[in-house]
Amino acid sequence: MPTFASADTNGVPDNLVVTGANGTEWVWAAPCSPVEPSCNASGHDLTLHGWYIPNQADFNLAFADLTALYDAFNPPNGQLCASAYFDSGWTHCDSIDMQIGAIWNSPYGGPGLSDNPAAEALLVNQTVPEPGSLALLGSGLFGLAGVIRRKLFA
Repeated sequence: MPTFASADTNGVPDNLVVTGANGTEWVWAAPCSPVEPSCNASGHDLTLHGWYIPNQADFNLAFADLTALYDAFNPPNGQLCASAYFDSGWTHCDSIDMQIGAIWNSPYGGPGLSDNPAAEALLVNQTVPEPGSLALLGSGLFGLAGVIRRKLFA
């Protein structure tokens, strides 16, 4: 049975990452859903390194409809399949499944497709600012407050 790769999934090449209409980053991570009995999902974690399984609201904010989603991951120059970075056994993606809306948790497929264990799995990157970035932002705001205070009370 296949197992999900334990490699650092931050290593997904940029050319396989799709940017949704709302600026979120998406990858086509597996030709199977993240639940049993699909791809022996027990104990596997597709949510490594900030990637998470999207819900219907995530899909609606990022893609206008199924055609927009399909076209984003199937451009003329070839399919954008990042499965090899998330799964060590099922290293392909099924375009036909995506085309009919068989995508886990999506609003596009309806009953029997978007909740099917054999549905495709897409992931969204949950970007969390690094502590250094937060410190830099905080110091900048602190400095700005000082400048404003000096101008008001000078």
